[in-house]
Amino acid sequence: MVDLTARLTPLSIRHARLDLAWSVLAVLEDWTTPRYGEVAGTPLESKRFRVRVSGPLPGTSSKDGEFVMIVRRYGDRDGWWITPEAPQDREVRLQGLRQENVRANGNPIWWV
Repeated sequence: MVDLTARLTPLSIRHARLDLAWSVLAVLEDWTTPRYGEVAGTPLESKRFRVRVSGPLPGTSSKDGEFVMIVRRYGDRDGWWITPEAPQDREVRLQGLRQENVRANGNPIWWV
């Protein structure tokens, strides 16, 4: 479950099944597909946030700390889907940012 601010960005995140909760310290990325209406009913990602959170650590929920979490919404299912950002995900994202010279219709494509 994701509690949103008035600006529709995450404020806190709760894992209902595991009864874990995290406070959002910063929104690092806020992405919505430009084809939002077209992804309804499909398994495509419609909304994504990268957030720095504070709370139980992945794999060691008995310890608290800070880490980056990915929060996603898909067109074919209810709710939000969360996962910690793995170190290799960060490197892939940075490699994508280096590809800013890739263009479509004269606009840069950011592969993040």
